[in-house]
Amino acid sequence: MGSSLLWRKVAAVVIAVGLTAGCGASPQVWTGPSETVTAYPGAKHCNLDSVLFLDLDGQQYVFDPGSTVERQMLIGEPEKNAQLPADATDTGLRRGKAALWLAADGNAVYLVSGDLAKPGDAAQLWPRAVEPIRCD
Repeated sequence: MGSSLLWRKVAAVVIAVGLTAGCGASPQVWTGPSETVTAYPGAKHCNLDSVLFLDLDGQQYVFDPGSTVERQMLIGEPEKNAQLPADATDTGLRRGKAALWLAADGNAVYLVSGDLAKPGDAAQLWPRAVEPIRCD
């Protein structure tokens, strides 16, 4: 990362269940019964256009397949092949056949294929950012 980058908070998201983040990634809209959230790509001029960011309940979540974001800026490690934990809660947010679940401690969101997800199902883990990251 160049010295011209100023990091403050991060959350990135890539969806293994049918979505990918790459250069020029498009925003991904998640809709639910009471809200709509958008996973959005980072700024190209900051080299973050392969990272998607998701803001949910005042937190940002990150999936960074290219390890662009410094790992100490994230609560955990993004995982493409995680398992949905038993204490995760369904947010009700959907994008096509993908469902978004929230870890009980709020430190990660999980993307699961299908509305009938259950603990132990394959999921993609997006860790929470320690603090939101932005570049100037």
